[in-house]
Amino acid sequence: MSRVKIDIPNKLMEIEGEESFIREIYDKSRPLFVLLNHAESLTNKKETVIVKSQRKTGSLKESYSIVKNIDFNEPQSLKTFFTSKKPRSALEKNAIFVYYLDKIAMLKSISLNHIYTCYKEVGEKMPQALKQSLADTASKKGWIDTKSMANIKITLKGESLVEHELS
Repeated sequence: MSRVKIDIPNKLMEIEGEESFIREIYDKSRPLFVLLNHAESLTNKKETVIVKSQRKTGSLKESYSIVKNIDFNEPQSLKTFFTSKKPRSALEKNAIFVYYLDKIAMLKSISLNHIYTCYKEVGEKMPQALKQSLADTASKKGWIDTKSMANIKITLKGESLVEHELS
């Protein structure tokens, strides 16, 4: 069991657990520590405002492009396939799209742009954060594999969902 304590002038963080867990939390939080340390060192109010605006714009809005070389009608229409499955959540929609692109359209690699294109093709509302929605489909349900967002894959659990559980 390991323990780490990080104090950036009274913004204190203590983590206790296995070394790998602590390292993972620290690596993910490091940019925030740097930003907080930098903000503390600023004395000019104008500079502080700039730091705050950088923090707000740090997470850029997602932007995707329609993939034009997908045939959504052969061998089976995406709209027909999608409608027949009657998805109730964005996570189910994500699994259906990855399944369709992999097993029916037989694409070699599936990216965020491909999933975006599927949402547009069937006229469904896009998740507010598509990338996070796909990550949630992978981590919370295990239906897809998003280790590489440039090569998203359907899992056996996802295949079972689409083939046997969704109408």
